[in-house]
Amino acid sequence: MTFAKDSMGVEEAREVFPVVLPSLENLCVKDTRLSNKGLRPLSASIKEGKASSLLSLKLENVDLNHIGLNTLSTAISERPLKIETLSLCENVCLGNAGYLSLHAARLLGGGECPSVLRTLSLRLGVKSFPDRPSVPEVLEAFLSEILKAQSGPKFEILDLDSGCDGKTLMLLGDAIRRGNFGCVRKLSLVGLASSARSESNTGIVTGSFMNLTSALCVKALCRLSELTLRGVQRSDIEILGLVGEAIQLGHLPELRVFEVTEKRGGGIVEEGEGGGLKVKRRA
Repeated sequence: MTFAKDSMGVEEAREVFPVVLPSLENLCVKDTRLSNKGLRPLSASIKEGKASSLLSLKLENVDLNHIGLNTLSTAISERPLKIETLSLCENVCLGNAGYLSLHAARLLGGGECPSVLRTLSLRLGVKSFPDRPSVPEVLEAFLSEILKAQSGPKFEILDLDSGCDGKTLMLLGDAIRRGNFGCVRKLSLVGLASSARSESNTGIVTGSFMNLTSALCVKALCRLSELTLRGVQRSDIEILGLVGEAIQLGHLPELRVFEVTEKRGGGIVEEGEGGGLKVKRRA
């Protein structure tokens, strides 16, 4: 069930959530200014055990702040839930104008979230903050905690659409080598635009992309079906070669879509299919 923009007020929330929640598997409330007061009935219903069937909960741009987040988190922690997808995008509780904060990134990387969660989307708004250093720092915090953790995260989708710098890509390569991403089915990365960093960093990012893809030749990602690398500065042919080597080694048995996009958007330079794999190289 989806509640679109401004389709529900505080009074409606008090009446609707307790009634409909027990029968729902998916609930999406988006662009509706419910705030903590309007979401309190939802937290109360979860705490009362009325969300036992819920698999997906998306509360996006609903004015949820830290107090409301704490209330919701407490309710979720007190009841065994089946939730696999949880989205709190564009809420003030996350900081950075509604995007993921350093603190939240560390908690996610360290495994401080419900064990049944499978989906993670880190979309940090590189277009809104093209020169903001906290953007790659958030990813560094997330990946550093993953490397410290005893076991790898169970996330199936990692959408790191934030402008990865060289250090971020190196950390991700290290995590792959250690086997931290064995559950990942879809992986999408965006490298920093050259205008956002010096020319010397461009070479670092290029080398880091190659380090990342070379990790695939060391450790198998048996569930990975889609791999997207955007903002590759140079040497995309070498990157294609490394992924091809990983495929030949049997490290990417489920890979069906592989896309490499250079730093400036454009048309498809090369496209082909073979053995069930679709490959795109864009300029």
